[in-house]
This record gives sequence, C-alpha cells and structure tokens, in this order.
Amino acid sequence: MPKLSKTIITVLLAGFAAWVVTAVGIDSYYFGSLPRTPDEGAGRTYRMVVSHGSVRYGSEGEFRALRVIEGSLPIAGFLFLGALALGFRYGHFRIRRGPTP
Repeated sequence: MPKLSKTIITVLLAGFAAWVVTAVGIDSYYFGSLPRTPDEGAGRTYRMVVSHGSVRYGSEGEFRALRVIEGSLPIAGFLFLGALALGFRYGHFRIRRGPTP
C-alpha cells in the first residue's frame, strides 16, 4: 500500500506541476509575443488579459488555449489538494512543531 499511495501522490503532483508549467509558459509567451493592438491582417483580434492585467490580442486558437488553461485551474487545485490530503492521510507528509520559546 505505501508504494501505491506514493505513486498516486506523485501522479497527482506531476499533473499539478504540468498545469503550472503550461499556464506560466502560455502567459509569458503571450505577454512577450502578441501585439497590444488588434492585428486584423494576422487574424489576431481576440482580446486577452495576460500577465496581471496586460491586454494582448491573439488568434481564435490562442484565445481558446488561454481559456482552457484558465478554466482548468479548479482541476489543478484538486490535484494539489488531493495529493496533500493523501500525503497527510498516509503519513508521507508530516507537520513538525518547532521548538517552544
């Protein structure tokens, strides 16, 4: 059972880490490469808010990718909290009390 529980926790944390890397990567890429004004010639007319409020304009595909990542935040949160709960439940994670002054 300990091997299975560690495997499940690892898979959950890996899923959460993959979401974080993807979300940060898309946000950074869009902030650095997309135009600040609509570019109808390139098809970048969809308004997106990235990097803490910066407005950029992207294509429909770029817009959908950002919405999918933003919409999957609850799933990523569940993966992290599930790993945390299982780790505490099976004793893989522990909270130690510090020295009392």
